[in-house]
Amino acid sequence: MISVLAWLTTALLGSMSAIAQNPFPVTDIATLPLDGSSSPKQLATADDWVYFMADDGARGSELWRTDGTAEGTRFVAELCPGSCSVEANVIETVGNRAFLGAGTWLWTSDGTDSGTQRLVAPCPSCESSSYFSHGVTFDDAVFFLSNDEVLTGSQLWRSDGTPEGTSKVMVPSAIPGQIDFYGQPFSNGSMLIFATYDRGGETLLWRLDEPSAEPVLITTYCDGCNSGPIGHWDLRDGRILFAASLPEFGFEPWVTDGTAEGTQMVADLTPGPFSSYTYGLQELDGIVYGGLASCEANCLYRTDGTAEGTRLVPELLPVTLFPRDLLQLRAVGGHLYARMKHRFADLEELWVLRDHGSELIDQGQSIRFIGQMGESLAFTKSSGPGSGLKAVDGDPSSLRTLSEPTAGSGAQLGDALIFTRFSPVPYGDLQTRTESELWISHGQALDAQPLPEPFGERPGASDPKDLLIWPESPGGPSVVFRADPNLTSGSSLWRADGATDAEQLLAEAPTSMLGIAGGTLFSFNDDPRSDLEAAIALRPDGTREALDLAGERPVFIAAAGDRMFISTSQPGQRLWVTSGSSDDPELVVDVQPAWDPFCQSTLCPQTQQFPRSMAALGDRLLFNAFADPDGPAELWISDGTPAGTRAISQFEMDPDLYILARDHGPAQLTTAGARTYFTVFQKGFGTELWSTDGTTEGTAMVADHNPGEASSTFERLSPWEHSVAILESTSDGHRLLRAEPSGLTVISEFEPGSKILESAESGGLLFLAVDTPSLGQELWVSDGTSSGTVPLDLRPGARGSGVSNLTAVPGGIFFAADSGPDAQGVEFGLEPWLSDGRRATTRRLTDLFPGPSPANPGPAAVDSSRESGSRLYFAADHPDLGRELFAVDLDRADVACGADELCFHDARFKASLTWRTAEASGTAQRVAAGPSSGLLWFFEPDNWEAMVKVLDGCDTNGHYWVFAAVGTDVGYTLNVTDSLTGESRSYSNPIGTRSPAITDDRAFPCLETMPLSSVPRLGRMSP
Repeated sequence: MISVLAWLTTALLGSMSAIAQNPFPVTDIATLPLDGSSSPKQLATADDWVYFMADDGARGSELWRTDGTAEGTRFVAELCPGSCSVEANVIETVGNRAFLGAGTWLWTSDGTDSGTQRLVAPCPSCESSSYFSHGVTFDDAVFFLSNDEVLTGSQLWRSDGTPEGTSKVMVPSAIPGQIDFYGQPFSNGSMLIFATYDRGGETLLWRLDEPSAEPVLITTYCDGCNSGPIGHWDLRDGRILFAASLPEFGFEPWVTDGTAEGTQMVADLTPGPFSSYTYGLQELDGIVYGGLASCEANCLYRTDGTAEGTRLVPELLPVTLFPRDLLQLRAVGGHLYARMKHRFADLEELWVLRDHGSELIDQGQSIRFIGQMGESLAFTKSSGPGSGLKAVDGDPSSLRTLSEPTAGSGAQLGDALIFTRFSPVPYGDLQTRTESELWISHGQALDAQPLPEPFGERPGASDPKDLLIWPESPGGPSVVFRADPNLTSGSSLWRADGATDAEQLLAEAPTSMLGIAGGTLFSFNDDPRSDLEAAIALRPDGTREALDLAGERPVFIAAAGDRMFISTSQPGQRLWVTSGSSDDPELVVDVQPAWDPFCQSTLCPQTQQFPRSMAALGDRLLFNAFADPDGPAELWISDGTPAGTRAISQFEMDPDLYILARDHGPAQLTTAGARTYFTVFQKGFGTELWSTDGTTEGTAMVADHNPGEASSTFERLSPWEHSVAILESTSDGHRLLRAEPSGLTVISEFEPGSKILESAESGGLLFLAVDTPSLGQELWVSDGTSSGTVPLDLRPGARGSGVSNLTAVPGGIFFAADSGPDAQGVEFGLEPWLSDGRRATTRRLTDLFPGPSPANPGPAAVDSSRESGSRLYFAADHPDLGRELFAVDLDRADVACGADELCFHDARFKASLTWRTAEASGTAQRVAAGPSSGLLWFFEPDNWEAMVKVLDGCDTNGHYWVFAAVGTDVGYTLNVTDSLTGESRSYSNPIGTRSPAITDDRAFPCLETMPLSSVPRLGRMSP
């Protein structure tokens, strides 16, 4: 097996001439720059970041984040893959994590693509994310209101950021369909308060003491009404101030300490059944101020949460000739600001309220508070003199303009403000249009600076994906992939060999699926609206054939032997097979040809598109199907002929669990060695792991892992040599299992709350991306034993390195990671890495996107068919090229270590010593050597003269150390060479001088800390 250091040598340096060309861009097929507005919106602060939705011109409106710098502004994830847009709103943030409502789904994100996932769809039939509202944080969990598919009206949900930790809050003795949640849930950190209406005429106030605890009833505070609490403010004594309504008082201020006796109305500010409608609560010096709606003059009150400390304060409002309405309050920097509207003019005003008299700050149209910067209030004004984004420090003389064009929404980030700015730009001959982009201000006059437009750093990106190696490609091995040159027309099929600047368009858009069988490349188009071919075969001889699927569109594909199997969507459940010849494809089987065209249920046969799970077992295909709409789930096998296609096993369904059983037919088919493993629901056992050799008698359950009718939760199966690795979900998180025909073995119990995100096998080792509470998202490696399942902690601490996109390469793994700042404080961002399973030889490949900006490498594919060695292809972001395809040549012959050399760290370092006297000279010979140290002799084999060490100090000071002790006064020169960089260090001793100890602790920089001038630069490799 070729060592990782051997292929790292070629991938990185080997010699300075070789480095200059590795990695290199394969092609830049996108040439049209993008323009237009990215329209950032939904800004939300989350500790170190601001999340926002933006349109980069290619993906539609998707999730981004920024730390206020150009380098730290990056795309996070697609909530709606492709060029579609999604209307999403950030419900709440917890730490650096955001919770979003997007479409009908609740999402969560930690700022990375792999850490962004869908959690639950409370109301699948609802039409927009407006059904998510009133998010509040309580003890690291998020609570929110959402419509419900079963229970009408709003329901309260909670989430800890995991699917299993996301559920509906049920109150004790609730009658299904008879409980609505009203008002706004609120929390002061020690408890969560919410209200329900039981449709029997009572509004109940409840308390949660822990996120997962059962609600405790506080009181029935409103008998005969269905009005829940609105607004809240945490008082300094632990109570919560909120507004609630009783029929005899209307809306008035209330307080609660979580008990019945401590829950009461504070004051009836507007006597009788007339509501005060308190709003806009703000605290200043321990006193809470609020506005009153539906009032004539006295529209401001203050309270400390007691009846005697609650009163109207008209003396704080400005004395003006014409009346004003109080719209909004904001306390910033020890000042109380009021936004007011002139009743008889289209004019708004900003005032600072003081005990000794209010002062006018500014006036105009559409004044809006959008945040603060340190002690300054930031607001925007749409028109009038001095319109734009402005700031004030409590005195009219401190008013200053930060940005002249008008601003939209904003979010505070430390002492800075991230905001959207609207700017008119030329459009057409005599027209203009308004564009919106993201800007930042630190509160100084006209200091606002633009953050990069999302599409600004991706000019002409083609976004390669679905990379496949085509060894039999005309002209030699190449990589084929889907890409969109202009990010407008959909994905096309492309080919590149990485040897020239040329690329080849193989098939017009759209291309949705790729596959290779028998040396033939197949391209599939699953778009029913397209008038282009549904399937195309491209042969090694360069000919091309359109395949006739009788007007049907492919849904799933799988290669088995030299043929490609295709499952089509209609009519019924049809399986085709093709070898790419002109008389193909052939219909293998029509499992269930009939359906009721008027059936509207989600269980209609046409919605069950089978064969759905398919896997090759040798040159045959295994797949699942339902031959009878009302019958059991079946496992089928096909040799590509109708006669050789049959069901080999049926799985008994419980009629009471019909829906569950149909949803859990044979699934996750994964072949390892001579058997295929799969999960299936079987009456009496629940969902468990089975395996088959392709015969009825050879199909059996591996183990009843969760005994009885309870099901095991196996989320992912992946090959691991002649067995399979299994990701199991438990109540505490994920754990790793290994399955063989003889049974299941638990390999690793990770700490509670851990998640296994990806896995890939290479050289008998299983590499995993695991997110644990203590280490964050890191690279783990397993040799199949519990003690041999260990983390390679690339970024110490709980933040993690964001390991993702694991791809097996000869002798190890390729992946994306961000190891954080190095010993000198230099950051690299998410860049390509290689590992052979050992921390000492796990290294960054290059800083492809210089600085902390992420290259976001992946997906990747390896061509091992080349005579000159393996070539790795991967997609990545580059500041000049956008997102394009890059390649790295991995292999290099192992370096032999001669008898007169010491080789350390898998031959990365070589040491040789030449000695000299007045009469003679020679080369020292090796006595013995270990991974990092060795002994040499000069004159006699049993007279050892020198000990040499090369130690890995990367985690200490970012360097390899050279230590040596030479017991002689003979003259010598010790040479140590780093084969990755070609750099050498020499240490000499003159004749007749007793040799001092050599202690060079900065001899060679580790790869992570190399200056950018030393890492591979971009360029094309000649054939």
